[in-house]
Amino acid sequence: MITATVAGGAVALFSSQATLENVSFASGNATLQIWDDDSYEATWNSTIDLANMYPGYVSPVQEMWLKNASTAPINLGVVMALTTGGSGWGTLLKDVIEMRVADSLDNTVVGWKSLNDWFTNPASLGSITPDSETLYNLYFRMSDTADNTAANLSMPGVGFTLTGTQE
Repeated sequence: MITATVAGGAVALFSSQATLENVSFASGNATLQIWDDDSYEATWNSTIDLANMYPGYVSPVQEMWLKNASTAPINLGVVMALTTGGSGWGTLLKDVIEMRVADSLDNTVVGWKSLNDWFTNPASLGSITPDSETLYNLYFRMSDTADNTAANLSMPGVGFTLTGTQE
């Protein structure tokens, strides 16, 4: 016969604690800026003024620089929309004046779209990486299908909004 005896007893263990304090959290932001002829800002009050347009007219290139100045290290997907039709929005011009966006090598980013189409269907200009600048070439034209009903009209004050969204 085998007999086993189990003895139990209390065991004291040493312990210690450490504390983590003063942890701070801060969010970054998404910041898309546009060149306004002397610095990057939230708004470019452009000097683009195309007068005496006619059917088939294509403007000289208009440069638009955008910068991803976000404090967070994020890419911004950029969408462009016409958001202010100006004082002549009710005229036929919104349907016969068109805009095309190209990259710095003049490759098409967004093909020819009427101003009305830019208003109803915003378009993606692609992505801008953190702390980088991107040049876009803007071209404007009057459709060669415009007729006399588009003569002697004006549409001042047209505005576009560029929205940068984290990707």
